[in-house]
Amino acid sequence: MTQFAFDFEAPIPVDVSVPVCSDEKVIADTEDKTWWIGWGNQKEQEFLKLCAREAILPGIKKSSGSKFRPEYTYQGGYLDLKTVETPFFLAQKHYGVDSNFAVSLNKQDVLDCTYKYSKCQLVFWVQWVSEIKYGVAVETRHEIRFLSYERMRELVSHAPEHIYQKRIDDNKGNAKESYILDLRDMEFIWQGEVER
Repeated sequence: MTQFAFDFEAPIPVDVSVPVCSDEKVIADTEDKTWWIGWGNQKEQEFLKLCAREAILPGIKKSSGSKFRPEYTYQGGYLDLKTVETPFFLAQKHYGVDSNFAVSLNKQDVLDCTYKYSKCQLVFWVQWVSEIKYGVAVETRHEIRFLSYERMRELVSHAPEHIYQKRIDDNKGNAKESYILDLRDMEFIWQGEVER
């Protein structure tokens, strides 16, 4: 496996924001796990509404029980949502994965899908607008990709790894390493307009 460690913050969270009111935005700190959990909870509800409205993943249900379980059940097993709203602009330069299609998957999520929640499947909900940063242009993207447990294991077996330099000594439970994956290696489920 290819492994790199960089001193830069990638992706820098300037694009990840939550509307406060119509003209204001708050930019979140990538290391503030509590904020991200709240943001994730909001996205889980929005995703369920999108699935119902667009007839995506028929039969998907909110998981019951522990808040630490994957968000949904689907086809008799767990389904974990990965919401991506910030492109990984430097993925091509450092990992050889086209920045238009690069997403990260925390190593801990892979371990959880393997050992805690047997054969948990993943769904990536990607939504970003076209822009240029660090000299890299990305195209607008709003789509859902499905990743079976078996395909996930296959992809991470040879995926490059990203180490989060700001998290090396983290004790808040933030992920320290991620695999860099290509959306095109996942099953395409749905495409829509970007809602911002």
